[in-house]
Amino acid sequence: MNSRQALFIFTLLAAIVGCQPATEKTIPDDLLGMWKTSEPEYADRFFELKKDEIIFATGENNTDTYSVASVEQAHDEEGILYNVHYLNLEGQQYTFSIYYAPTNHGVIRFKNQKHFTWTRERR
Repeated sequence: MNSRQALFIFTLLAAIVGCQPATEKTIPDDLLGMWKTSEPEYADRFFELKKDEIIFATGENNTDTYSVASVEQAHDEEGILYNVHYLNLEGQQYTFSIYYAPTNHGVIRFKNQKHFTWTRERR
């Protein structure tokens, strides 16, 4: 193998590794907090992101708490995409996919509901 081929292979491997999503075990600090929307149908709903937990308010003062297994961060044409992988009590893994923008103290949009915005509740 000549040096040109070796350089090509090294560059190709670096590009492949560099394009992989970054994976962490905890929620990034930028996402921490309680998030609410002004959409009337979600008036009694929120979600809270803690370092190693995700809490969903499901209405009527009910909440469900899950352990975070891992968090992937990737960039695409929509912005910064976070895939939060969490586990239920039986150990089944689920994924919560959100887009985060740092504007106005942070805005989150669900990957499957981009028309709703969620803002961090100030305490």
